[in-house]
Amino acid sequence: MLNSASSIRSAAQGVLGGYNGDSLALQVIIGLGTGLTVYNAIELVVLILITFSRYRGLYFWSLLISSLGLIPYALGFAFKFFEVLTGDARWFSVALLSIGWYPMVTGQSVVLWSRLHLIVSGERGRKILIWTKWMIIVDAIVLHIPTSVVTFGSNGTIDTSKFVEAYNVIEKTQMTGFLYVVHFSFWQDELMRKSVSKRSFSRQFILWKLYTSLGPRYNIRRVV
Repeated sequence: MLNSASSIRSAAQGVLGGYNGDSLALQVIIGLGTGLTVYNAIELVVLILITFSRYRGLYFWSLLISSLGLIPYALGFAFKFFEVLTGDARWFSVALLSIGWYPMVTGQSVVLWSRLHLIVSGERGRKILIWTKWMIIVDAIVLHIPTSVVTFGSNGTIDTSKFVEAYNVIEKTQMTGFLYVVHFSFWQDELMRKSVSKRSFSRQFILWKLYTSLGPRYNIRRVV
């Protein structure tokens, strides 16, 4: 039990570097999760390219980019967790997972916002579209940027402890904020599924695949 607790604590310090524990089970779980995420992302991209007859529009590009964002995030996390890149090369891992994190989280909200006009109408619907758009934009600026700054600072050599303290605060804040956006997105999806026809099954399946790929990666960010 003590060894397990120690392994988990070692993983929780992932913001400072790689995993320093000796739990084979944890390493296998992380490796398996990374592999599944990359596989799901590739499958999503293939499904998107097959399903859409025209490669244009906000819906298509946001869906494609948010799916592709899973790949650099998963690989960057794996490189960092298993310390594949050390020294100055570690910045590549941090940059990779940060770049993937932006479209992975905010991109999903943009995907559903691009279809929100299908289920709202009138003046009230126009206001919902505007406020939802600004909620996504503000969340992206207020939560992405500070989290990225303290993440990079925590992996530096100057005032590292202060950046880690700031990260522990900001990380909880951004998770709360993004979870609110994600829950709002799920509400949109529920309304959308009730309003679309059975002929749209393939596109519903793509959204379902995006959710299942996003969930594990988003939750596991706590140990990055």
